[in-house]
Amino acid sequence: MPPTLISRDRAAIEAFRKEHGDVVMKPLYGNGGAAVFKVGAKDPNFGSLFDLFSVTFREPWVIQRFLPKVSDGDKRIILVDGKVAGAINRVPAESDHRSNMHAGGKAVPTEITKREHEICEALGPELKKRGLIFTGIDVIGDYMTEINITSPTGIHEVRRFGGADIAALLRAKAMLLPGVKFTLNVEKGGKLETTTWHFPQGVKGYFADAIAAAALPRHHRDPIDRLLIAQAAARDLTIVTGDRQIARYAVPTVW
Repeated sequence: MPPTLISRDRAAIEAFRKEHGDVVMKPLYGNGGAAVFKVGAKDPNFGSLFDLFSVTFREPWVIQRFLPKVSDGDKRIILVDGKVAGAINRVPAESDHRSNMHAGGKAVPTEITKREHEICEALGPELKKRGLIFTGIDVIGDYMTEINITSPTGIHEVRRFGGADIAALLRAKAMLLPGVKFTLNVEKGGKLETTTWHFPQGVKGYFADAIAAAALPRHHRDPIDRLLIAQAAARDLTIVTGDRQIARYAVPTVW
C-alpha cells in the first residue's frame, strides 16, 4: 500500500501531509467515491474539510498519499475465496480524480500485471483464512489502495468484457459452502433485481431444489450445473427430498 494513515487527530494528519505532500482523504466506511477528496500540500481548504469530516463521521478516516498514476486508471480486481476471478480498469473522468463508476469513472478491459498477481498471491491466503469469500481490491500503479468486502462492484463489467461469470462462481460457492448466503443486486432500468443463493444442505439441496423446479434438463448448458451433474454421477449421488426419491442423476451422453 502507499503510505496510509487512519486517524481523526489533526496534528497527526498535518504531520502526514507535511511528509507526503498531496494526499487523498476519504471516509473509512465509504463507497462509490463519495466524500473522497484530493488535498494539496498547501491546500487552504484542509481546515474546512477537517471540520466537515469531524462532524460528519464518528469513526477515523483514511488519509493516503496521492498517486498521480490514478489518471491511467484504478484497477478493480475481484477475488473469490482468495483466488483472482477477474479484473477491470476504471479510468477517471478528465475533470475528476476519482475513478469509481458511480462518480463518472469509465470501465475498460484490462490484463492483470505481474505485480498485481504478486499482490493477489500475497493477499489471497489471508482473505481465505478470514472467511472473506468475495472481495474486490483496488490497485493504482504498483500499489494496492483498498480492500473492499461489502458488495464490491465490477462483476458485470468483467463478464461484459469477456471475463469469468463471477456470479456463477459465487453461486457455486454457495452450493459448496452450506450455510453461506450470497445476495446479488442488479440495477436494470432503474429497478433493483435481487437474487439470493442459499443452500443449507449444500449440493444435495441445490439439486433437490433445481429438480423440483424442473431446472435441470438433460442437456443443460450451464457449465456450473454440468460440473455438478458430473460430480454427482461420479459419486452415484441420489437426490432425495423429504422421504421420497426424486431422481438419480446420470451424466448426459450429449451436452
